[in-house]
Amino acid sequence: MKIEYNTENQTCVLKSDRMNSEILVQKKPNDHHFFEIKFKKGSVPSEISGRYSSIPAGIKAVEQYLKNKKPTAAVRRDAVTEERKKRNGSKNRTEGSQHIYQGSDN
Repeated sequence: MKIEYNTENQTCVLKSDRMNSEILVQKKPNDHHFFEIKFKKGSVPSEISGRYSSIPAGIKAVEQYLKNKKPTAAVRRDAVTEERKKRNGSKNRTEGSQHIYQGSDN
């Protein structure tokens, strides 16, 4: 998991290979003491929604959540697409092949 801290705004951005969406741990609006977890895309699962006393506490909760989570459908789909591109290559399949015709030329 990749973690980027921003001390000025008291936020943290987490990027995981199990999700396409970035996860934010940020100061809760109109609250000077607590932090919350947000997703750039989608809603926050109930397992990690709530208030946290610090950024490290929020990061720990996200790490625990992702440890048991399977990769999302979007991540699996992207992996299959990438593997297909590697396997097939970017070349055209008929490039370099010779066409052989059998039968009589009438």
